Amino acid sequence: MPAGDTHDWWERGSTWLLLGLVFALPFAFAPIPPLTDLPGHVGRYAVMLDGGQSATLSQWYRYSMAPVGNLGVDLVVLALAPHVGLLATVKWTVLAIPPLTVTGFWAVARQVHGRLHPFTLLAIPFVTGHHFIFGFVNFALGIALAFWVFWLWIRLDGRGWLRALLIVPLSLIVYFSHVYAWGVLGLMVGSHQLMRHRAQGAGWIAAAWKAGMDCLPLCLPLAQLVFWRAGASAEIAYWADLKTKGMFLVAPLRDRWLLADVYLFTVPLLALYLAARRKGVRFDGELALPAGIMFLVFLLLPRIVFGSNYADMRIYQFALALGLLAIVAAGKRDERREALFAWGILGLLAVRVGLLAASGAIATRDQRDAIALIEPLPQGTRLLQLTLPDCGNIWALPRSGHLGAFNVALNDGFSNDQWKMGGANGLEISHLPAGEWQNDPSQVTKHAPCGRKDTRPFEWSMANFPRAAFDNVLVVGEMPVEPSPDLRPVAGRGSMTLFEVDR
Repeated sequence: MPAGDTHDWWERGSTWLLLGLVFALPFAFAPIPPLTDLPGHVGRYAVMLDGGQSATLSQWYRYSMAPVGNLGVDLVVLALAPHVGLLATVKWTVLAIPPLTVTGFWAVARQVHGRLHPFTLLAIPFVTGHHFIFGFVNFALGIALAFWVFWLWIRLDGRGWLRALLIVPLSLIVYFSHVYAWGVLGLMVGSHQLMRHRAQGAGWIAAAWKAGMDCLPLCLPLAQLVFWRAGASAEIAYWADLKTKGMFLVAPLRDRWLLADVYLFTVPLLALYLAARRKGVRFDGELALPAGIMFLVFLLLPRIVFGSNYADMRIYQFALALGLLAIVAAGKRDERREALFAWGILGLLAVRVGLLAASGAIATRDQRDAIALIEPLPQGTRLLQLTLPDCGNIWALPRSGHLGAFNVALNDGFSNDQWKMGGANGLEISHLPAGEWQNDPSQVTKHAPCGRKDTRPFEWSMANFPRAAFDNVLVVGEMPVEPSPDLRPVAGRGSMTLFEVDR
């Protein structure tokens, strides 16, 4: 920031950096951030780092590193974990994502607008929204990088060759972090260029053509994308899953408590409404058009693309954030009113952080309980996890679905929670005696009156899993039925019970 800067406190990069750090804090008190899929990722990282050296791990898992668009945190772990440890690397890498993304928001908005309206602060909660709590860490890291690359693109406007030389390798970095993040970068850059050419007097068709040509430095990953998907699953599914998409519309801040998560979301919605109606604020087209196109993509995109779930939901989070970053004052600024808005929004952000902290404390307790039960198991233990749904709070994002993966990371053991993604994550699973209990979602069960339709009833799973394929069973949730005599309780913590399979 230049000397003598007179920007208000909510416009300063130091404020946004501090807020990014504060939004990371609720996830900092567990061995790894308590996110739904993250323990599963840690299990995969353990196999990757082992490189086939463990006699037990190599019985069931093989990791083949390949240049695919889903490697963001994997590459950081590969570089740092041998020196600082697996769990520490994962923890600090994931905790760095919120401040990196929040400051990227600030950089883009400041570059486009010069002065920031307090409503732009409302974009910050989406950084640790639905996608982050779900544990989509490669995507989240890719998005953070995408916003910084987008900032650089705008910053270097008019310096075509220099911009192209820098953007080509940077777009590859975003792509290899996550292909969806690269797609978001392309949408942001293309839409931004379209508005620039329109502002210079070009018609829509001419502006679209010129914008497409401008985006060529971003297109090198296309060749690798075709090569990658040619040899892997190209599953695209749930084109018309309107029920789930409707839920996503109101759930970008979904965590644990429905009323709090939805009510907090109404404030950003109100800001977007006021900007659309030009009630003291308006949208700046350079960011509003990319936000609108991203929202349209969310509406049209299926839920599963290239085998990765929730493709549409991920983009929706950042369509909303970009729309909020596009808000500027309409007409002369009212500094007193803006200051009141800023302090009110700061209070709202504090409430959101408090809710994240309370929810994170519950998830941290569960994670510590699971590690306390799993860590003492012998090396090479074959663990079956069975997780019961929380029928008392079906809104809550369950964060315990992959806790069994700590057995892979800590004991060179097997867990049935790892997922197959058709070449998207490099992990191959082969534990044939386990049959249908080899991989995700076999660890997720249902029990009347709730649970996922694509999962098995808990009672059926307890009765029918192949005993010869597993040494122990970790039940997550309150047991609704008595276990069979061949399952001997070993230990319990909180709502978790560990059983030994008697044979």
